Amino acid sequence: ANLTLNNTDQIVKAYLYWAGSGAGDLDISLNNVAISADLHYNVTQTTSLGTFVLFGAFKDVTQLVQNMGNGNYNVTEFDLTNVIEPYCPNAINFGGWAMVVIYKNETFKLTQLNVYHGMHSIGNNVPISIDLEGLHVIDKIGSKIGFIAWEGDANISNGEVLKLNNQDLFENPLNPINNAFNGTNSITGSNTLYNMDI
Repeated sequence: ANLTLNNTDQIVKAYLYWAGSGAGDLDISLNNVAISADLHYNVTQTTSLGTFVLFGAFKDVTQLVQNMGNGNYNVTEFDLTNVIEPYCPNAINFGGWAMVVIYKNETFKLTQLNVYHGMHSIGNNVPISIDLEGLHVIDKIGSKIGFIAWEGDANISNGEVLKLNNQDLFENPLNPINNAFNGTNSITGSNTLYNMDI
């Protein structure tokens, strides 16, 4: 992935997230620097062939990204080869990574920014609701919400609805009202992420 910030943008925080099938590969490399997860999560997904563990991991990489600045970022040593065989036939074999960079610029208007960590399994027709606390939005004009979801099947919807102040949020064609996690990236306009959604 390529990071391109303006000269007047100052990096405040940088967070690396990675996830995949299995109990977890928690020791990976970012630009050839070995890192280990600060936090990790495990969830289970049940199919007709059994129950399978999935993982999510998080690392604060602020210092590394502040030192490197703009340029290409590459994750390596992220190996899920040993879980392909049991997970792939169940259509729950996946792996991916994303980096969230928080930056400030003195020309920005007053902004509230919240970052929430966590991982939940969605599916099996079991409803789930994730409520965010401390998020105060008076006017949705100019407001943005972002998420990283490790489910990117455009043709599979489990009733994934994003609401703000009890109003459904959607942005066609990338984010239909009932399929928020659909393999798209609203920032770049991509619809080919397949195992993730941003």
